[in-house]
Amino acid sequence: MPNTNCMNSMVGIDIYYDSHNNAVKNNIIQVRGKNPYSYGFGVLGAMGGSLTTSAVNNIFSCNRVMVNGTYFATGFIVGLNSINTTLKNNNITVSAIFYGYGVTLEGSQKNKITGNNVNTKGNANYVFELFSSNGNLIEANKIVSKGNYNYGIAAYMSSNNNINSNKIWTTTVHDNNSYSYYHDDVIPVGNTGIYLMASSRNNTIYFNEISATGIYAINATGTVGTIIKNNYLSANTKKGNNAALSGMGGLLPVIMRGSLKQILL
Repeated sequence: MPNTNCMNSMVGIDIYYDSHNNAVKNNIIQVRGKNPYSYGFGVLGAMGGSLTTSAVNNIFSCNRVMVNGTYFATGFIVGLNSINTTLKNNNITVSAIFYGYGVTLEGSQKNKITGNNVNTKGNANYVFELFSSNGNLIEANKIVSKGNYNYGIAAYMSSNNNINSNKIWTTTVHDNNSYSYYHDDVIPVGNTGIYLMASSRNNTIYFNEISATGIYAINATGTVGTIIKNNYLSANTKKGNNAALSGMGGLLPVIMRGSLKQILL
């Protein structure tokens, strides 16, 4: 748990400001510690409050990443003013006592996140999280989480994203521990396969297979122009169209097809 005496973070590989056209490939990255914040790898284009620097056209591919943390652990992060980052064909496993994040897109634009296997395990999981991140392609990823609270993909103030052909499996496991520590994520903990929040517009969700242990497989209430089409959706008690909420001006044709095989952590 972070406190005034310990706010340390630990990271495997990080690319910082004005670093362009780099390739991070075929690495084994293992981050394990008792510090409150643990990160596998990522890129940051600018410091908060400034857009005078950037990081453009960086590629992360075919890496094996394992992060084991205490309070907060993240596999991959694309930070402020990082543009056109590619994350493809990586295996990312994250375990934390409290908060597990697989892939975080924060203030970054036009990223391509494709063909990755991402697993998280913790009290609260955000396997993919988007915050003020627009124009991204999230496609053909295997997304798995296990904990008290699970989001396969969660987004806030993020628009014009294409979320296609992903397989999402969340498993809720209730335990007897008390997790009352402060958590400052703008997206509150919950259980949904894909959860899109306020000021997110014109996102498309096509051809995904989602099995979620929550009321809905997709919840896009409070958004505008979300298109949900040709997905396999299964929630605790709802299936197909009944397992999705599209928000204002959205379309909701959902296909129930086949049986979704269980994906194991």
